[in-house]
Amino acid sequence: MKGIILIIRVVLGLYLLSGFTSLVYEVIWTRMLTLTLGSTVYAVSTILAVFMIGLALGSYLAGRMAGRQPQRSQKLPSPLVLYGLLEGAIGLYALVLPFLLSWAERGYLAAHTALQPSFISVLTAQAAIAAGLLLPPTVLMGATFPLMCLALLRQEGQLGRVVGLVYGLNTAGAVIGTITAGFFLIPVIGVRGTIGWAIAVDLLICVSSFFL
Repeated sequence: MKGIILIIRVVLGLYLLSGFTSLVYEVIWTRMLTLTLGSTVYAVSTILAVFMIGLALGSYLAGRMAGRQPQRSQKLPSPLVLYGLLEGAIGLYALVLPFLLSWAERGYLAAHTALQPSFISVLTAQAAIAAGLLLPPTVLMGATFPLMCLALLRQEGQLGRVVGLVYGLNTAGAVIGTITAGFFLIPVIGVRGTIGWAIAVDLLICVSSFFL
């Protein structure tokens, strides 16, 4: 019993780190995209809106799929393994995103030059680029939430407690990640160093999930 409790605590610690890395990525990616799309209120609002849409969409889709599968289904890996795979995929995507961003920057400049710039056309281009770059990782981030709830849920009566605990830990990690990235990591080790550090944490979460 003590071993199970210890494993559960470690799993919850991993999800705290997930919230931490997710908001580190958000701070960095917003900073990187504003260099391409501009730092206007509309550009930043579009980036943040796409980020939140991706989280909501991922949580919705994964929640529907998890609800259709029996909790002890042998057809799929365990929810914890799937969670680890998603975290690893997020880390790998963060590794290639700077290269994708350079291509998007050239496309944005070409479109801006070819089309007569207007408020609608510029906003549409910004939304398309932000969605193309941020939806894949944010959908994966959102999908981790129902998977983690399913991994920890052992009795139907514990649903409210499990969901509240998981969401609270993830939110706490997000707050810590935002403060740490904005005030400590980026000023000390720079954007590239912060990205590398967050990727390393995500890969550690992935490997740890498999062992657990």
